[in-house]
Amino acid sequence: MSRARNIEALKNILIVVLFLTTILLLYFLWENVTMKTFRLSSILPAGSSHSLRAEDVTRPEEIVFSFGAGGVTADPDVDGRYWELWMNAFQKYCGRGELLAEEISRAQFLQLTDYRAVFCRFAYDLPLESFCQQRGISNRGLNQIACVTEMGYSAGSPESVFLYDGRSGRCYRLVSELPAEGFEEIIRAAEQGEYLVYYGAASLFGAESSAVLPLNYSSTLAETPCGAELGGADDAERKAIAEQFFGADFGFVRRIEESQGSLIYMYGYDQKTLTFAADGSMVYREALNGEAGARRDYFEALQDALDFIENYGGWREEQGRHLQLRVRDAYEIESDRQKGYRFVFGVGLEGVPLYGGDGNLLTVEIYGRQVTAYRRCLPDGDLEKWKEDREKEAFSVVGLLSEGYPAIYEALRGEAPPPVPPEGEEAPQEGAFEWVAARLQNARPGLVRDAEREGSLRPAWVLCVDDCDFFYDLYSGEAFGAVPRQKD
Repeated sequence: MSRARNIEALKNILIVVLFLTTILLLYFLWENVTMKTFRLSSILPAGSSHSLRAEDVTRPEEIVFSFGAGGVTADPDVDGRYWELWMNAFQKYCGRGELLAEEISRAQFLQLTDYRAVFCRFAYDLPLESFCQQRGISNRGLNQIACVTEMGYSAGSPESVFLYDGRSGRCYRLVSELPAEGFEEIIRAAEQGEYLVYYGAASLFGAESSAVLPLNYSSTLAETPCGAELGGADDAERKAIAEQFFGADFGFVRRIEESQGSLIYMYGYDQKTLTFAADGSMVYREALNGEAGARRDYFEALQDALDFIENYGGWREEQGRHLQLRVRDAYEIESDRQKGYRFVFGVGLEGVPLYGGDGNLLTVEIYGRQVTAYRRCLPDGDLEKWKEDREKEAFSVVGLLSEGYPAIYEALRGEAPPPVPPEGEEAPQEGAFEWVAARLQNARPGLVRDAEREGSLRPAWVLCVDDCDFFYDLYSGEAFGAVPRQKD
């Protein structure tokens, strides 16, 4: 009888041990689901993944060189060579002692390219203190400057470096007792290579704009058949992706099919949603919770955003060609008294920017350590066919602005432009054309996903005016869309 009781007790102990072991295993499998890793290449056919660093995606949208005597050019700096030369010179300049930051007018700032000069232009406002800390640069004397949108050197004031804070609209001259060194070498390096001559919008139109434009431009860009990365995913592949996002909660997730072709996975009452849209985009949203933590430093938040991209889809190589990723826009956001950042990433193919046409290709919103929004709509196709064998003459970008300004004005102002006064009558101080020209930020050739052409990448002039991208066919000049840079 005693032996039977012992056997029964042993069974009970074994059952308890097995139960606890099961719980422990489930804990290890389900614990911290949001940091688990999956790559679309493990679900969809793809190339190899590529690691991402905050420093690598923080680069100017273009670098503008002035060689004096009217010679100006713009370079996308695909390999980052000029940017690293600039950073080496800037770091040495800031490390020689405390600097004096002196505010100058916008008109004075624009005149700097009348001399030999080099200017690095970002597409967004980069927090200066965080940037200096990230690159190990002394920012003594720069505390009054919150952000940097442009930074440059001009032989018109060889002892100075110039910064433009696009957020405040203020321009600064950094003053040092010693001449700035290393910047002239960057200008000479660009001057010795091949370059296309550009002209400043200020000289072409008399506008207070730092944009530079080519009068004549030829290109080999060709219309390229291209879908979205997830456009061809079937139900099994979408389910596999959803399981990675929801982890242990997947058993409680609802699956909703919409008549427009979208598929939504939802947990709770909008607590977490993952949407596969008909256009091939994927959008994940998560309700902000109290465990996000305090807002992190800009570059810490950016690295967390990049880690999330790597963990949830990875960064792929297409047909042996690595797509370049850069921050295209970044700004602070706030919800429920918590502050975070929204990062919009731009994608380039050998220096040619790619555009979604109706929205951004890759965005991340992050509060503390919690990602609350993630949109991904990367191109997927035969990117070997994006160039022709011969160059074709592009439509004049100056002509585009001259002909298209009424539509741009109406789109941005919400009203038709005022009529041109009859000959002999005095024109207003700032007409519709002058208003648009003053807000022109840049004009670049690119490849734009055109929904009306089954998502193919269409060669285009992209005019950025007042933080809105306007798309025109590169060769015919036909307008085919516009999208604000901050649009999802």
